[in-house]
Amino acid sequence: MKKLLAFVSLALILAGCSSAPKEEPVATPEITPGEVVDGEGVTGGESVEMTKLQKAVDSVVNGGQYEFPSFMTVDEPTLKDLYYVLTDDIEDYAIYLPMMNTQATEIIVIEAKEGKLDVVKEAVAKRMADIETTWAQYLPDQHELVLNRVEFEDGNIVGVVISENAEAIAKDIQAALK
Repeated sequence: MKKLLAFVSLALILAGCSSAPKEEPVATPEITPGEVVDGEGVTGGESVEMTKLQKAVDSVVNGGQYEFPSFMTVDEPTLKDLYYVLTDDIEDYAIYLPMMNTQATEIIVIEAKEGKLDVVKEAVAKRMADIETTWAQYLPDQHELVLNRVEFEDGNIVGVVISENAEAIAKDIQAALK
């Protein structure tokens, strides 16, 4: 029994003294989700009033044509903290963020207020830099999705799609916005 106890103690000591990797991935901050999307619209049967922009993006996300991870939508504090966007600069937004940080798939569509397009584009570019940094150190296949993202602009609307079918999804979102 003493040998077993000594062995377990030694194992615990060695585990505690092991060195960590020199560079650790930048973790996605914990966020308070807006609503959770489960492939069939917002979960839990909530009746959520969606804007035109949110309905357009939701129709593609939940249209059944593409496979997505479980998403959550972004609330206003997260919009500011994670996406660097102030509500004073935008008319509307629809952002779908994966619930688990093992997936890079993300959809961002933001409508800037008149005269604020450059501010919104700069904020989205900053978010893209953060995402690239995170995934470059984490999962190579997900980093590849980030590098092959599709960005679009239509009037005051800025969009980014990070997904396996990013080009087709971006086209479908743009069509749904018309």
